[in-house]
Formats: sequence, C-alpha cells, structure tokens
Amino acid sequence: MATRNTSILPRATQQVIVGMKTPAGIVSVGVLLVDRDTSAKADNSVGRFRYAPSYLRRPDAVPLDPIEIPLQEGEFRFGRMGGLPSAIRDSSPDNWGRTLIRQKFAAENYTAPIAEVDYLLCSPADRSGNLHFAVDFGRDGEPQWDKRALTPERIPEMTALKEHVIEALRNPHAVQGKPYPKEMDALLTGSGGARPKVNVSTRSGTIMIKMANPLEDKASNARLEEASIRMAAAVGVTTCAVQTNKETDQDFLLVKRFDISPEGHRLQMVSAMTVLNANDAPFDRTNWSYPQFARELDRWSSQPAVDKEMLFRAMVVRAMLSDADDHPRNYALIRDPMDPANRGGGSTLGQWRLAPMYDCVVGMGRGYKAPELAMALGDRGYEISEENILSRCASFGLSEPKARQIMKEIEAQVLNDFPKILDQCQVSSQDKLVAMQGVAPLADRHVENAVTALLNSAGADIPTQKPAATAPKPQEPQPARTGNTPNRLRP
Repeated sequence: MATRNTSILPRATQQVIVGMKTPAGIVSVGVLLVDRDTSAKADNSVGRFRYAPSYLRRPDAVPLDPIEIPLQEGEFRFGRMGGLPSAIRDSSPDNWGRTLIRQKFAAENYTAPIAEVDYLLCSPADRSGNLHFAVDFGRDGEPQWDKRALTPERIPEMTALKEHVIEALRNPHAVQGKPYPKEMDALLTGSGGARPKVNVSTRSGTIMIKMANPLEDKASNARLEEASIRMAAAVGVTTCAVQTNKETDQDFLLVKRFDISPEGHRLQMVSAMTVLNANDAPFDRTNWSYPQFARELDRWSSQPAVDKEMLFRAMVVRAMLSDADDHPRNYALIRDPMDPANRGGGSTLGQWRLAPMYDCVVGMGRGYKAPELAMALGDRGYEISEENILSRCASFGLSEPKARQIMKEIEAQVLNDFPKILDQCQVSSQDKLVAMQGVAPLADRHVENAVTALLNSAGADIPTQKPAATAPKPQEPQPARTGNTPNRLRP
C-alpha cells in the first residue's frame, strides 16, 4: 500500500484538503477535519468543514453543495456518512472499490475498522465529478493532490485479471495478511458501483469499462445493460453512450463518461442522494422518492420542465424493465463550469441538469419481475402500478392526461421494441428469455404479485422472486432542504 494511505490511518482526527478541478488546474476549496469514531459497528465519525478564506475571495468561487454547504465563513459539521458531507461522499468508491481497499489493508495486516474517510482518501483521482483530495501540504505550501491519471486503453490485457477478480468477489471482506496482487491496482477505481471496472482514456473520450461478475451473472450483463440503455433512449430518455466489447473471451461494457466534457474538462456532479438529503443505507429509504427529486429539480435545474419530464420517463422505463436497482446514487445532476450561463461565482442553484441515464439493467440481469422499485413512485410508495405512477404526476409538471399518454407510449414501445433491441445487441436466445421475464405491462404487475401472494398464503406451491430485503414503508415527503439539514450538526 502506498505510504500516502498508510500514513493517514492512525490519526484520530483526519485532515482532508478538498480541491476542485478547473480548466486552469486544481483550486483549494477548503479543509474537512474528520474526528474518527469507529468504536461501534457503525462509523460514527463527525466531520467539520470550512471553506478556505482564499477560496471565498475568488470571484468564481462556487459551493460544493449550494444548500448544505453554501459559500460562507464558519464551520459546517456533519454527523452522517462517517462525517463526510454528502457532496463529498459522492466522490467515494462503492462496493467494488471498497472491496479492493479492504484487501489492500488486510495485506498490510491492518485490523482496525476502516472509516468512511479512509475509503475516500485511498481511492484514485478517476472518481466521478471534479473534486480532488489531499492529506498534507508540500514544502511549497501547496496541497499534494492525488493525480493518478486515467490510463491508456488496455481492454485486451484485462482478461488476464479474471481470476483475481473472481477471488476478490469471493472474499469481499479480505483475509488478514494475504498478499494483494499488484495487478489489481489497474481495477482500483474511485468510480461508484458494485461491478469490477476501470477508467481508460481513448481518442474518443474517457471510457469506463464494466466487467462481468462471474460469481453472480446468469446472463451477459454487458449486453443486457446495453439493450436496456438503448431502450431508454428509444423512449426519449437522454442516456450515456454504451457499447459492448465482444472481442475478448468475456464481454465488457464500454460506457462513455458524461461527467467529462468533449474538451476534457471535469464537470461538477452531485448524486440524487445529495440532492434529496437522503441516507445511503438501504434499510433507511427516507427521501428516496421520484416525486421529491422532481420537485428539487425546480430549484436545481436550469431547465426544470425538460428535466422533470425526462425523470418521469426514466422512472416509467425502469418500472417496465423491472430495474429495481434505481437507488438515488444511480441518478445525478451535472454542472458545466464552462457554460457561459454558469460563469462567475455564488450559488449554483438553477445551473444544473439531470445527468444522462446510467446503470439500468432489465430484471437486474436475473430475470427478476419487480413488484417495486427502490425509490418511491407516488402515493403508494415503491409499488409498480399505473395508479401509483400517475398519483404524483403534478410533481413532474405533467397533467394526468399527459402523464398517462407518456406512460402508455413507453409501455407499448417497450413491449413491442425491446425484443428487437435485444437482438440488435446480440443477446443470446437464453439471455433474451431471462431478460423478457422482467418485462410486463404495468397494469398487470401489481395484480399479478397480489394474486401470487394470496395463493402462497393459502398454501399453494407457487415459486416467487422476492427483493433482496423487505422494503420499509415509504416515508412521507420531506420539506425542501434548507441550510439546517439532518446531516448537518448544530454548533
């Protein structure tokens, strides 16, 4: 493990210097101090953030989060997510990156609990968005930013990593003292998501390569995800550009990153988790809500009417495709600092756009026909049904007749065109069968699941597919965020 990372672990209070990448270079934004508390099973660390006075004096200074961390002097305190502000937590790796970091620590026989701030600092600089982090200042007084560059294209040689990937997936919590294969550093990424992946630079832009999970995948997830994204694009949703690489002995999904402009500069990015001020624990889905996200777009987006209808379309197509992995980290807002309309400093409210749709896989790649989504659709919570989808259509700026028209058009197009798109993506006949098991008319979805539940309660031997965890009751919509939000601690 690099000295930079091992040196941070013993510190009771961890310093994190926060920077923002601009076309002119990395600008120091402020300092986050995290008081570690991992004595319990949970990470109860508390964070304290201050903007740098030099940053506040800049005419082009913009906040990390215009609501939770507005541009002002003073200290902001945070008690959730391991003491990280949500806008900074968005830069941390998710399951896959964390798995590799745990294995690197285990190889060094480090046995203390790994804090949220450790995951942030031990991930490379290829993370989503435009934030950079440093632990210390150099002799010149400048922060020592982690600048690990995106690597050149190397798709063919990634095949050699397959056995290491399988081993990492098989032992996600690591084994103390077990050597860490250096080759796996090629797959250590700051990007989110559960799948093995790597970021590469190509002539056509920055590409994220998503690998297969050999232990869980029943089908070619790369081809199913490509088909699902293409289906969403066909019904009017702006999506990321995707393509399956079929030239090796395993499929890879190539995803063009939308948080990097065609000119190569990084865009500011926050997840819907940040916008909704939500918790990222699946057992607490308070604020995981499409209608609430749509209402937030009224003040975040520069084109709220367009983005709200786009979100409605994305919600409907995910419901049609049984993509129940639609958690708030699978939605984001992006802001281009080079857009002439965004020049200058101050609050960035009204300068963001809904990011292109990403991470959508029919039936979650398992032939799963979802009765619910992860985020609430309407008055009946997470339930997939026509009534629930239409119940809060006003939040999306749509009348009920207009919302019904869009919903019916998407439903008809998915039922008619998705089998053809699966063929275009060269999905095998067996995988196509798995995929189509996750597709059903919206009007039938809730009734079908209710009948199955009734038959099961009567003792009938009807096989069912259940979500991984029991869904909690949907919470009442929360009021719009103000500066005094639940993640912030009062002084």
